Amino acid sequence: MARPKKNITGLQVELLASYGLTNVEIAESFQVDESTIRKGFPEFLTKGRLNVKTKLRRAQIRVAIKGNVIMLIWLGKQMLGQVDKVESVGGFGINIRRSEIDFVNGEVVEVQEVDKPQKKKVIAKRKVVKKIADKKIKQ
Repeated sequence: MARPKKNITGLQVELLASYGLTNVEIAESFQVDESTIRKGFPEFLTKGRLNVKTKLRRAQIRVAIKGNVIMLIWLGKQMLGQVDKVESVGGFGINIRRSEIDFVNGEVVEVQEVDKPQKKKVIAKRKVVKKIADKKIKQ
């Protein structure tokens, strides 16, 4: 005897996919095998997942436009290909170039590049020099 047929619509699958559910979670909610969902409703899964990505991106952009600097930097890197420039200046020093962004009423009013080299770490070098000096003094 065959199993009773489940009445699943593509719109139901799309809705669950738009909530971010995986194929397995959608299948479990209908009490069917995951392959039934994957093979029977691929276009609805794709459309639902695109909907959730669109909603998420809109929310992130809203937060960034309100002045959240971290979100602005992250979206700039993800969507615009922006990167932090890291340059080696020799020795133990690293020079990192960053941009500062100023806002007035949620609008960008000024972007300026800031160049702040980090202090060189010479602690290890001092220990080696001290050991050599100590050996010379003992001789």
